[in-house]
Amino acid sequence: MVGHDTGGAVALILAIEHPAVVNRLVITNSVCYDRFDDDMLDFGHPLRWKPRPISDLVTALEESLAAGLSNPDRLTPEFQAGMIAPWASEEGKLSLLRNASALNANQTMALVDRHGDIAAPTLVLWGMDDPWQKAEDGKQLASEIPGAQFQAIEGASHWIQQDAPKQFSQALLVFLASN
Repeated sequence: MVGHDTGGAVALILAIEHPAVVNRLVITNSVCYDRFDDDMLDFGHPLRWKPRPISDLVTALEESLAAGLSNPDRLTPEFQAGMIAPWASEEGKLSLLRNASALNANQTMALVDRHGDIAAPTLVLWGMDDPWQKAEDGKQLASEIPGAQFQAIEGASHWIQQDAPKQFSQALLVFLASN
């Protein structure tokens, strides 16, 4: 199981609640305590975003994507288009607003006392330049999961998979192949 950002929180829940289905766990630049980035929280204000045109949302998403990469050359048109496509319609905008407004730090903070219950071998892989999910959180998470490894990827930010694809892939392959 590989989880990133809010998907990392879901992966933590799965590893805690259903340990039999998680053989190995990789958490990358994940929400794991009470840190939700301001951009996502801003999208959770329906009165601010619902009346605005899709073009405003697309512009905000483009700015946010750029802020989450250390290597500007990795902000390719394909990456940007793929990341924005789900939200670039009225239905998508409404979905993003609903998702963002549902973010609840109580759900991730309720896991903190249970991180020690995770039995799967765990790699906490972190892009160190992340402006939203701080490296200190990743290091703390790794210290709370028995036997977990923390691996930093310098020169990478929140979108670690796009920012440093070779280092990210190599770290995953080495970890998943280990005993």
